[in-house]
Amino acid sequence: MKAVFREPFFLFGLVVRLMLIGFAVPWTQQSWFVPFMASFVAHPTIDPWGEFLRQGGDRLAFPYGPIMLLAYLPGSLVGEMARGALGLAQAPFIGFGLCSLGLELMLFWAMIRLSKMDAKRLLVPLWLSPMAVYICYWHGQTDIVPIVLLVVSLLALRNHRAAIGGVLLGLGIAAKLSMFLSVPFIAVYLWRNARQRILFVPFGRGLIATVALSTVLCIMLPGFREMVLGSREFHKVYSAAVELGGQARVFVLPLAYSLVLYAAWRVERTSFDLFLAFIGLGFFTVLLLTPASTGWYLWVLPFVVFTQLRCGVATASLGAAFGGVFVLTNALFASGASIPVMGINLQSAELSAADPHCMLLHSALLSIQCVLGALFCLQMITHGVARSDYFRLSRKPIVVGIAGDSGAGKDTLASAIAQLFGEECVTSISGDDYHRWDRHAPMWRVLTHLDPRANELARFARDVGEALDGKRLVTRRYDHATGRFFREQRNSKNDVVIVSGLHALFVPAVAKRLDLSIFLDMAEELRTHLKVKRDVGERGRDVQGVLANIAKRQPDADKFIRPQVAKADIVFSLGVSDSRDVESCVRDSRYRLDVLFRNGVPSDSIVRTLIGLCGMQVDTDLVEGSGTVKVTIEGDVSPEDISMAARPVAQGMEELLAREPQWQPGMLGVMQFISLLQINDSLQTRITHVY
Repeated sequence: MKAVFREPFFLFGLVVRLMLIGFAVPWTQQSWFVPFMASFVAHPTIDPWGEFLRQGGDRLAFPYGPIMLLAYLPGSLVGEMARGALGLAQAPFIGFGLCSLGLELMLFWAMIRLSKMDAKRLLVPLWLSPMAVYICYWHGQTDIVPIVLLVVSLLALRNHRAAIGGVLLGLGIAAKLSMFLSVPFIAVYLWRNARQRILFVPFGRGLIATVALSTVLCIMLPGFREMVLGSREFHKVYSAAVELGGQARVFVLPLAYSLVLYAAWRVERTSFDLFLAFIGLGFFTVLLLTPASTGWYLWVLPFVVFTQLRCGVATASLGAAFGGVFVLTNALFASGASIPVMGINLQSAELSAADPHCMLLHSALLSIQCVLGALFCLQMITHGVARSDYFRLSRKPIVVGIAGDSGAGKDTLASAIAQLFGEECVTSISGDDYHRWDRHAPMWRVLTHLDPRANELARFARDVGEALDGKRLVTRRYDHATGRFFREQRNSKNDVVIVSGLHALFVPAVAKRLDLSIFLDMAEELRTHLKVKRDVGERGRDVQGVLANIAKRQPDADKFIRPQVAKADIVFSLGVSDSRDVESCVRDSRYRLDVLFRNGVPSDSIVRTLIGLCGMQVDTDLVEGSGTVKVTIEGDVSPEDISMAARPVAQGMEELLAREPQWQPGMLGVMQFISLLQINDSLQTRITHVY
């Protein structure tokens, strides 16, 4: 950030602003804002609006809330003191302009954080924006205050500081009530995204409390009601209407705004970029369908810049053309500023709207401006959708299949992967729920659970398909502790579907719809040790019975379970460093993980990461004639190291992963890491095929 202050573009923009602040006197400030602030400085009161009106002031002078007053109070106070002490008539305007400059620098800082881009890239579209310079320093408007508060609020929301975000937006609304236009879009974004829903309540509390304390109390003041709530700007909302005959009319702006909001609601998976685009579209709707005041155009500037930064030259040029036509139109038909030291007065130099030729020119420029704005809105939404991996999941969620023998750790791995995406965003379909009979049924004397005939695989495949289509599933759940079934309703329309079970890759209809297929294997001595420990300790069975059951199931495992290895993208084979002392290896976490990659996964990068960041021992081997890469991993690793290793991928999938992904230690964490890399690769392949 400090380096950008030495950039020529930044210095040029700063000099232009300082020159305008030092010498220009905008009509709006001379006629409205500065006299109002001077009145408050001279006569501090709880109702500055009423006091100003009692002094005969213009009721149009300050139609803003208390936060706007506080934002410009420091500069106004210093300016009035300098005028009284030094006799410098320009001092109040300099103080007022310096406040705008400080706020604009704050906007520049917030946009750097929000866009996550190099500050130099914002110099031309934001810092050198003719719209910002014209509105703040030549026309002299104050809309920089609420828009800064809105952008900083969005930044806090992105950083999951919901309460602070709500307070900041509440302050923005207290500065200018029109910032409330963003609230419905924020509410839709938080509520419709399961990962963000936890932020809904704290954000709402902060917002409501701040608005109540800073605005609602002011409603009791007569001056506030007359100048702020009675402002003529409110009536612009109803200026565009379609006559239906008689006295009936349809107001266009509320209708169009409602349609944009409904479109935001209908998008089931909204990324943060797409969310910002919808807020910008909501503001653009107001600008394009009302006789908008000059300052209102500052509302869309952050969203225009945000889109320009992420799109190509054509979209950036379109945004620049919109800004250029706006400045030209307002320079010709809106009030400007005077430069007293040079004897120049352009405060009322606007062309006469009564002249037919001027009216035609004004209408033509406004039409061009509306066309450019509408085209930019289209680009804004199209770009937001095109860049959103999260939005594409509304067509098909990520689907992971995990197969393996009994006791291989399928449920453990499924739960670990779910913890990366957030349990609230994952639909888990377990093959155990599709056993035909409970544990106490006599049929188990004839068949084992591994036999496909003992499972309702047709219903299993149908439920997987319905989950991928976003339908709600109501199915019975199998309780391993009691061996009985009970009913549970699962959520639908989630971002990730995890299918696990003995036959997860057995049914072709299921296997072909998976983005990632995993076969989980385990060294027989380790599997036997863990299965005995689990079934005896957790399920109350005797050791001999468990061993007999393993032996009974082995033929079916070889016949029905092992062949699924051929359908897996990844095969995880977990073993121990010393097969002669399994119990000691388990106790000391001395595991060995063999990983087979079938689809050309970049194993070199995985090897470098596991060795460099995680300090593990890794060997690779190419299985001759198969194109399969085998990676053998030994050692131990902490969740923190795994999290650091996965950070580059996690940053690219931030809309998909949980707010705080839960990484596991040891080999389970390694399997999480490798699975995430494969999921990301599969998702990018899907995107490439679609677009």
